Amino acid sequence: MLANEAGVQDILQQKDPGPLKLRLFASYFPYNKLEKTRMSISLNSRTPCRSPTPDLVRSYFLDIPRDGLSTNCRNGTVVPSIQGLNYTQYCNYDLNGHDLGWGNGNSLQECIDSCTSYHPACFGVTWDPLRRFCWLTDGSIAASDLQPVQSNFVSALVFPSQTTQQSADFVCPYPNLSTHKARSGMEFKMLCGAMFPGDSADDFLDAMHVESLDDCLDQCAGHHPLCSRVTYGVDLQGRGWLNCGLKKFDENVKPISSTKFMTHSLEAVIKPPKKVDCVSPSVRKDNAGRSFKTSCSDLRNLNTTEAQPLATYHEVSIDDCLQHCSTANSTCATVLFDAGLQSGYQNCYLFDSFPPPQHRNSDFTFMYLESLSSQFQPPPPPKPEKKGKIAGAVVGSLIGTALLIWLLVWWCRWRKNKQNFKHEEKTR
Repeated sequence: MLANEAGVQDILQQKDPGPLKLRLFASYFPYNKLEKTRMSISLNSRTPCRSPTPDLVRSYFLDIPRDGLSTNCRNGTVVPSIQGLNYTQYCNYDLNGHDLGWGNGNSLQECIDSCTSYHPACFGVTWDPLRRFCWLTDGSIAASDLQPVQSNFVSALVFPSQTTQQSADFVCPYPNLSTHKARSGMEFKMLCGAMFPGDSADDFLDAMHVESLDDCLDQCAGHHPLCSRVTYGVDLQGRGWLNCGLKKFDENVKPISSTKFMTHSLEAVIKPPKKVDCVSPSVRKDNAGRSFKTSCSDLRNLNTTEAQPLATYHEVSIDDCLQHCSTANSTCATVLFDAGLQSGYQNCYLFDSFPPPQHRNSDFTFMYLESLSSQFQPPPPPKPEKKGKIAGAVVGSLIGTALLIWLLVWWCRWRKNKQNFKHEEKTR
């Protein structure tokens, strides 16, 4: 993008063009986004604004010192986006052409953050601090497209080194339909040149920037069960900076071909754990011969500082989970097994103490050393349904039944009266 380094240095050494003459239009003059004219403010710059219709506009000319419109802009300042993409800012410069879109922006930072998350790729912005407006430009923008203007416009361009790619980056990293594991051990099936359209994992995990497909997989595995699929965009120049999309599972959403921006996808391949045939209380033994009591449908609080997990694993059975307790750590005293993977791919939790009970959940089984039985606290029983709700439901159903019977009786009487009336008419 910024190939002409000499041109960039010339821009950074430009002097302040001096006082600014501002024309204010008290009107409803329409905004023209193609010419980057302002809805009601025209700045005396190299690119003249479209002349407004005299009948619609009253004009006022004011000489305003440039300090009066200061945005604390300094040429060459690096402005990072919230997603890690760095921009260089240029004061009193406009970007000519290559527009992607436009919208409100209270600051240059807001414009840059919008650009970073835009699809297709956006690598340049122009911000108008007077109107609180910004324009986004596509990946083909370059330093040669910067034009000096006698206004307070601030433009910003992406560091080219961050988006430079090699031809090898576009090759699918693993054979199509092969199985590949994330670092946690969670397995995914490779789908080269494909993407999953539709919903993201959740509102906060729609897309992010990662350095590799493996990093994208790790993000998905860490957010399972919310995330079961990933779409990885290889082409930063075409698709955009946010190249890792986390997706939730939807059996109705099928992968589609995506070769324009060279997108690859992966889908989790998970063998469901065995359901626990649980009886409370019962006793299970680990490989060391230690006895553990079992508490069925017992979900423990995993987000407390009272008892942090010693280790977490993925296992397909409760017995395999329990055996980790005898080998992982000599202080292991309690175990939680999640047969439904509700808390994520890592479904076997080891503790050295009792995590607080949370509530009843049939997918969870809690085990603790028999010698610690005196410290065990069962989860609270399910809350009974309120009597008021039950009474209301009963009364409501009785009223409905009575109303139905009344309507039926009324209809029968009406029908009988109608027939009697017809009979009397015939006998006359």
